[in-house]
Amino acid sequence: AAPVVCEFDRELMVVSGRRKLVTRSGRPIWGTDLESDPTETRNVMTADRWSWWTDRGWRDLRRVARAEWRRRRSAAWRLTTLEDAT
Repeated sequence: AAPVVCEFDRELMVVSGRRKLVTRSGRPIWGTDLESDPTETRNVMTADRWSWWTDRGWRDLRRVARAEWRRRRSAAWRLTTLEDAT
């Protein structure tokens, strides 16, 4: 399934399967595994650095978040989105 992306101000939240990643201005600030931590109290970025850097799922999610951030920064994306919404 395709990742779900939510935007609020300078933050993007990308959810894919059991993983959730939050970025601010394109930089990851929080990652959590919803299956093993449903209360979202454990930040994988700091609590499990090995998994954060080596796990393919996290790596893919970071890549999606970076690409989405770049895409949404462009003026063309904003204009296209506004035109599609009307």
